Amino acid sequence: MFFLLKKMLPLAFWIVLIFGFDAPYIAVLTILAAIIHEGGHLIISFPFSNKRSNTLKNNISGFRINTKQLSYKEELLAALGGPLANLIVALILFSLPLESELKEYTYTFGMLNIMTMISNMLPIENYDGHRALSAALYLIFGESTNVYSFLYWLSFIFSSIMTFLSLYIMLRIGEGFWMFAVFFSVTLSAVVKRQNNAIC
Repeated sequence: MFFLLKKMLPLAFWIVLIFGFDAPYIAVLTILAAIIHEGGHLIISFPFSNKRSNTLKNNISGFRINTKQLSYKEELLAALGGPLANLIVALILFSLPLESELKEYTYTFGMLNIMTMISNMLPIENYDGHRALSAALYLIFGESTNVYSFLYWLSFIFSSIMTFLSLYIMLRIGEGFWMFAVFFSVTLSAVVKRQNNAIC
C-alpha cells in the first residue's frame, strides 16, 4: 500500500499542477512534450538495454528513466536522447506551413518542446544535463571525489538559483507556483542528502 502511495503521489502532484494552473490545451500539450522527451530516451537507450531493464521512476521533480547499468558513454547518449527528441519535434513544427488558426497551436507545442528540452538540460541532479555532464566528466577524469563534489555544488547552485528565480516570478506576476515547488524540493533534497552524507 505504501509503495503504491509513494508512486501515485508524485503523479497526482503533477496532474494537479499542470491542469490546475494551465489552460487545458496547454496542459495536454505539456504532457505530450514530456511523452516525446521520454520516448527519445527510450529510443536512444534501446540498443543498450537488451540484457538490462530501463525502469521509469517518478518523484516530485518529474519522471526519470533509471539507467544505472549503462556505461558512461551509453549514459551520455541516453541522457541527450530526450532533449534531442524535443528539439527535432520543435524544428519540424516551426517549419510547417499551416493556416493561421493551426499555427498558434503548432507554435505553442513547439515552444513547449523547446522549454522541456532547456529545463531538462539544466545541470541539476537527476536532470538530463547533470546526467550527461556527469557521464562526460567521469569518462574524461574517472570517478573521483573532486568530480563528485564539483557536480554536487554545481547542481546545488543551479537549483538554488532556479528556486529564487521561480519565487521572484511567483511574487511578481502571480504565476509559477509549480516551478517554485519543484525547484524548492530539489534544493531541499540536496541539502538533506549532503547532511546525511556528512553524518555518515
